[in-house]
Amino acid sequence: MLKKLLGIAPKLESDGSYSPSKLALKLATVQKTDFENISNDKYKGKQSKVLVIFTEQKNLKMQNGKLFSTGNHPVEALLPMLHLKNAGFDFEIATPTGKPVVFEMWAFPEKDEYVKAIYNDLKSQFAKPKKLSDFIDTSFTKTESYAAVFVPGGHGAMIGIPEDEKIGLDIRDTLVDFYASDEDALLKIMIALEFGVLEEERRVPILAGLVSGFLFLLGSAPSVIPFALVCDQNTGLIAATLCTGTALLLVGIVKSCATREFWVWPAIENLAITGLGGFIAYTIGVGFESMVKSHS
Repeated sequence: MLKKLLGIAPKLESDGSYSPSKLALKLATVQKTDFENISNDKYKGKQSKVLVIFTEQKNLKMQNGKLFSTGNHPVEALLPMLHLKNAGFDFEIATPTGKPVVFEMWAFPEKDEYVKAIYNDLKSQFAKPKKLSDFIDTSFTKTESYAAVFVPGGHGAMIGIPEDEKIGLDIRDTLVDFYASDEDALLKIMIALEFGVLEEERRVPILAGLVSGFLFLLGSAPSVIPFALVCDQNTGLIAATLCTGTALLLVGIVKSCATREFWVWPAIENLAITGLGGFIAYTIGVGFESMVKSHS
């Protein structure tokens, strides 16, 4: 009862599985991703398709025997697919037995128009995916059409997919063959998935340098300005510590706005990491000073 009141009790689903608690959903999921709809030159080669292998299973049995309501994580699946789509690739959707794709809908970013759009565009394929074994035997042999195989994340990817022989052997051998045949397709996919961009970013070096310099000065100001305003060294040190701590907390809060996390944890994390770094630097300085004095 207390767990339910505090929002930390997992939710019991109609099939007997459990989905995350309200608190867990608040801390670990987002309503909108940080996806940027970048438009650039698209890949126009022959290998323009990506085989996406989803799980069709919803429940993952835990060590205690209870079932966790899972599936493919919608952000981990659809966000990379958005980047691949913008890079010029199309998709073939498959599951091990051809049953419908299962998503962790409790993690779906309902306020993200881009994620919702690609989900709706591919909804018919998610409902009627290809059976992986049939697809490998009949279609995937046409290696000139496929540039990659993508297995999206989420706990559901641990159910059935790792044990599937078609994924472990046939696809691996096919990938080795055609990855060597079109370096442009491989490069485009690597850039899209690793960096979320379609080509190298075009930046003005002078502007980037000025922005970096300004941010460096801005970051150092809280620890320097107090000493310019007070004469007493100890008072200046206390004021500088308070100002720096406040600034670090604010930076953590701003970071949470970008990552859409609960603001407390990024703020504390930012303060703790920087504080630890300062403590280590102070300890090294004291030790070095003692060493110099002992040899003088």
